[in-house]
Amino acid sequence: MLSTFVVLLFTAVSLALEDLDATTFNVDLSKLPGFDSLHAPQNLSSHAGHIEIDNGHGSLFFWDFYNDWEKDRASGDSDSDRPLLIWLNGGPGCSSMDGALMEIGPLRVDSQETLVWNKGWFDKVDMMFIDQPLGTGFSTLDGEYETNLVDSSKHLVEFLVNYATIFRDQWESHKSIIIAGESYAGQYIPHLANLLKNHSLIAENNKSLSLMLGNAWIDPNLQSLSYIPYLMSHGIIEDDSKLEKLLTYHDQCQNVLRLKDVPFESTQCEMILNKILSTYRKKDKSNGIDQCLNVYDISKVDNYPSCGNNWPELLPSITHYLNLPEV
Repeated sequence: MLSTFVVLLFTAVSLALEDLDATTFNVDLSKLPGFDSLHAPQNLSSHAGHIEIDNGHGSLFFWDFYNDWEKDRASGDSDSDRPLLIWLNGGPGCSSMDGALMEIGPLRVDSQETLVWNKGWFDKVDMMFIDQPLGTGFSTLDGEYETNLVDSSKHLVEFLVNYATIFRDQWESHKSIIIAGESYAGQYIPHLANLLKNHSLIAENNKSLSLMLGNAWIDPNLQSLSYIPYLMSHGIIEDDSKLEKLLTYHDQCQNVLRLKDVPFESTQCEMILNKILSTYRKKDKSNGIDQCLNVYDISKVDNYPSCGNNWPELLPSITHYLNLPEV
């Protein structure tokens, strides 16, 4: 969805660290169509761009929104306790610009393709959204994709070190760092936090470090065992012959968990959701297309086999907005 996002506005750069300063990444939000009518806070500032890591073999793209602490300090209105929230989407391979533009970011696009102010979280925290691992979203990669959490976590720490170097005053002004995310970020975040907890980025600056996980993909096998009971409690799965067949896959997953060496994602456990979606698909009488449960919102349906990949409904509006020449 975001592959067409032309970041001319962001002047996204990839230069040697020593050649960079914070102004290189300044974002002129006023150029976004509709921004001037938002009545956004006067002290809202933003940066975006690429920061190189891994000896130039790749770069991570970020977009931040923050209360301009210099403007606040000049007015005597500075919030010294304002945390920095670092947001990671999951996937793996999902752009965190989804989080910025469709979920918790201060700028949203509504169904009328109009920019709207979504103050929410920004009322309390400064925010940074990072496309990672290397090669995700607008981040770049010179070589093969990363396939393990050890490497991706090290690269995230390297990015944060470089970010803190470029935006030193901004980084040091935050006494609290919150690492937040959803879905597969349930894997990213604990690994990243484990590397950061004793790192000089946190320790030498006396910062607090906290984590926030939403619908986190922490234990896929146990989560798979929750699908049938959950859907039964909502009346989607009933006690009938279909349930009896589904329970055979449920039992197979439970048997896997009794083994000594249990894989992180068991094929038998993963099969439960696939079988639910195929078993309960129905043909739309108006167009003859098979429809299935939307796995992200069980009150909705989607075309089979997408089953939620066309959700949320704002995707077309955001895609059109991001393709406007001004953006």
